[in-house]
Amino acid sequence: MKRMTTVRVGLEILRAEGTRYIFGNPGSTETPLLDGLLDYPDLQYVLGVHENAVVSIADGYARTTGRPSVVSIHAAAGTANALASVYNAARDRTPMVILAGQQSQRLLAQEPPLAGDTVRFMRPLVKWSWELSNAAELPLVLHRAFSLARRTPSGPVFVSLPKDVLEHEIDFAAESYIPSTTHWTCPLRADVENSAQLLLNANNPVVIAGPGLSVRDAWKPLAQVAELLGVPIYASPVGFPARHPQVCGLIGWDPPSLRRAVAGADLVFIAGYGMFVSDPVQPLIAPGVSVVQYDDDPGEMTKIFTSPPLRREI
Repeated sequence: MKRMTTVRVGLEILRAEGTRYIFGNPGSTETPLLDGLLDYPDLQYVLGVHENAVVSIADGYARTTGRPSVVSIHAAAGTANALASVYNAARDRTPMVILAGQQSQRLLAQEPPLAGDTVRFMRPLVKWSWELSNAAELPLVLHRAFSLARRTPSGPVFVSLPKDVLEHEIDFAAESYIPSTTHWTCPLRADVENSAQLLLNANNPVVIAGPGLSVRDAWKPLAQVAELLGVPIYASPVGFPARHPQVCGLIGWDPPSLRRAVAGADLVFIAGYGMFVSDPVQPLIAPGVSVVQYDDDPGEMTKIFTSPPLRREI
């Protein structure tokens, strides 16, 4: 065990979690972090000029690498600036750990400049939102943050870091820290076989491919199936390569484009697509059309359809 500042403990944990870059737009509340980085040359700080841009850059990095990205934003104003891009990251299930500076705890009762209830700002958009209350809880909080960001359905988490808490000292053994891991949900073999049989039996199947397929290159096996069977794919701009020969068009969440995509299909295969919005009065998919849906978020399976023939998450 070594005695070290809270910010140094945090940087040790970031390193153990495989972090290489911290994407940020700093201010006065982030000075302990910036000072600490001088002793960690392997953790590169990537500077952005606005929090909205910074989160977007981190979003792209996480999607490309499949690892949680780390973002540092500046207090209440920076948190407010970042909200739009955090919303996008949440909708696309981007694993991300957002660290926001906060005024020193001893000053918060006076409502000083830069302070604000950033935990409440972020709570509707992220998987978990927390403000560090004491130095001793930092290892648990960061481990939980990375674990939740990775865990399917992945997404951003938020941790507020009061400046004075980062300057405290605690005992910490970096060599004993166990990094978080990713847990995947898999379908039953019988359901996979049933899905395959439905595809083989369909005369006019269509695939709706969404952002969820970007995780672990999940689009690749789906592309192989589509190539083998000659199934057309309608894809969102993120998650499936737009230039793939099976892609017949790009779609958003708007009903007209979705309606055109599924018109005439006798099987709709939805994979990693959380934007399928169907008006109950004018359903996009006609009665009697088979639906197969694969997703790593069990909650997606109950949003749209009431009685599909098969619904399993992966």
